[in-house]
Amino acid sequence: MLDIKSLDFLLPFITKILNPVSNGVAIQKVNSYTYRTTNYILSTAQNYYPGTFGDQHHIWQATLNKNISIFTTHPGAPIFDDNARNFSPSYWVGNGILPHSAQFENVHMSIYKVDQRKGFMERQRIEFTHAHFPNDRFEQAHLEGKYAFGTNEGVHVALIGGNDLVINPNDLYDLIQNGHTTY
Repeated sequence: MLDIKSLDFLLPFITKILNPVSNGVAIQKVNSYTYRTTNYILSTAQNYYPGTFGDQHHIWQATLNKNISIFTTHPGAPIFDDNARNFSPSYWVGNGILPHSAQFENVHMSIYKVDQRKGFMERQRIEFTHAHFPNDRFEQAHLEGKYAFGTNEGVHVALIGGNDLVINPNDLYDLIQNGHTTY
């Protein structure tokens, strides 16, 4: 007869093989980095389980004031059919796949690689990432190809993508970057 303790290896083995979307639900230990000035704050959860599911994880954010916050996500596809259980991950909440992120002082980088093996219970993998960039709240804002620039109260922000940044016609604050690998 098998002892329960002798089966301790089984659950980690099964979850590695199946890679269920529930693997990204628990929030675990994080190496956070925050850079703050009188005009803005930039924070990053560095190298936080890149390539895994990120149910409600918010990996980085630049906050210029109470009206301007900038961040990126990989939209998660709903797991369930009913709205009562589909609050996360979603288009803006959490991440379908977490990026590799790092920060040094006022420079942040997130690299998303969303073409890994599909997980158990994962319905679809969205093949783009997007940035929340409230362009009308800046004193000046400009979007051109891979670049989005904003200036507010002497603070300059630049988003530089691996692919072109395109404004979502349904949400002017949503800059979409198509591709399996984006940054």
